[in-house]
Amino acid sequence: MAHVGLLQGRLDMASVLPATHARYSAIVGDALRFFVDHLSPARRARIDAEQAEMPAASDMAERLVGVMHRCPTLHKLGQVVARDRRLPLAFRLRLQRLETMEPVTPRAVAEGVVREELGDLAQLGLTLEGGAVAEASVAIVLPVMWEDRRARRPGVLKVLKPGVEQCLREELDVLVSLGAFLDERCETDDLPPIDYEATFDRVRRLLTSEIHFDVEQAHLATAGRMYAHVAQVRVPELWPFRTSRVTAMERLHGRKVTDVGCESPGTRRRLAETIVESLIALPMHSMSDVCLVHGDPHAGNLMMMTEGTLGLLDWSLAIRLTRRVREQIAGVLRSALTFDERRLATALRELAEDVVDGQALARVATAGIRAVPPGGWPGLRWLVGLLDDAVRTRAARFGDDLLMLRKSLFTLEGIVADVSNDCRIDDVLQRAFLAELLREVPRRLVTGAFSRDLPTRLSNMDLVEVLFAAPRAWMRFMGGIQKSSAGASPFPPTLSCADGT
Repeated sequence: MAHVGLLQGRLDMASVLPATHARYSAIVGDALRFFVDHLSPARRARIDAEQAEMPAASDMAERLVGVMHRCPTLHKLGQVVARDRRLPLAFRLRLQRLETMEPVTPRAVAEGVVREELGDLAQLGLTLEGGAVAEASVAIVLPVMWEDRRARRPGVLKVLKPGVEQCLREELDVLVSLGAFLDERCETDDLPPIDYEATFDRVRRLLTSEIHFDVEQAHLATAGRMYAHVAQVRVPELWPFRTSRVTAMERLHGRKVTDVGCESPGTRRRLAETIVESLIALPMHSMSDVCLVHGDPHAGNLMMMTEGTLGLLDWSLAIRLTRRVREQIAGVLRSALTFDERRLATALRELAEDVVDGQALARVATAGIRAVPPGGWPGLRWLVGLLDDAVRTRAARFGDDLLMLRKSLFTLEGIVADVSNDCRIDDVLQRAFLAELLREVPRRLVTGAFSRDLPTRLSNMDLVEVLFAAPRAWMRFMGGIQKSSAGASPFPPTLSCADGT
């Protein structure tokens, strides 16, 4: 199939891949071509036409971002990896344009959808004000004023772009076929054997919620209640004017959290800590039966507001973590705190949706215990690395909620690093955990020895076991110091959120 621009000839993707992944350049190029080739002829023609109009000197990064902008699923992928510091800086800067795109959909088109869905705006007390303020992969955002009995209230209408449902569904179907294509290429291209078809099928199911505005409306209402008493965080208030294609909500004012170059190091560090505490620690320590975790925390959805608080936008993708799953995650961490390989293997079995290879899972647990940092405190990087190892070795498969959580944590790691170099996610989570542990003390005095009905999910007996394991942690730490003085690093290879699937 003939193409122009980016898709003409053999694609050399090495310039946009991390050096450690250069060996995958050919297969990544083939995958991109496969994706575009399986779109409708009309969409392929539009992409080719735009590529032909680009300056002849446009490099691979510029052309690739141009294709991503036209494909909602690739647009989303670009937002996810835009802060991945393993990628070349020039490519990252171009990808970051996908976080907040200038509106290109004509205002009249968006207004037509609004009037079709909501009817006479004047009767509702709504007045559209000016042009679109933003455009995302599937929606355009229009400013609006709501006059009710209380006051004039500035807000926005999030409008589903016409035709995007068909485009997204087409791409998600292609994505599953692409997974089968990659599965066939695993052996010849030395790809990690992680069952791409099944994984992409799950991604397809999860991304479908992007065009289901009723899902985001429910998420917004839940998130509003969850953060209502958190002074440092704001969630847009959901307004009563909404349909399956339009959502009305409060307008928050501010800028992307990564646009903080003029702020002091202290302000940047505090903002980064607020991001970690509110998006990871708070939901994980929740006592609710089901807690909500933001599923798409790229920089365009995280706002530093004028009063210094953190605004959380776009709740179309969210992870609903049940109490059971949070307890199972805590069980994995408890096993690491006590250096118990068998218990860790059991905890992973309970957390997994399906155990494919029990012996391989036991080996993952053994390696996981060995990888616990010398101080004896397993952090987020350790946990993510452990789950990645279980997937890479085909020892286990995890549920959709953990797949989304993995993606969310990957995005957050890059965001936090770009906001402040002085903030380490694991340090913030450790402090939050210890603070929660102190707040639990009065409740622990009247709680049974084995009850884990506490925010930290640690029973009194669990704490005793952790204390008994402390000498071993100290010995590991001192052993690491001795190795360091002898010239070797006391720390195991970092298990980074940016590694793995």
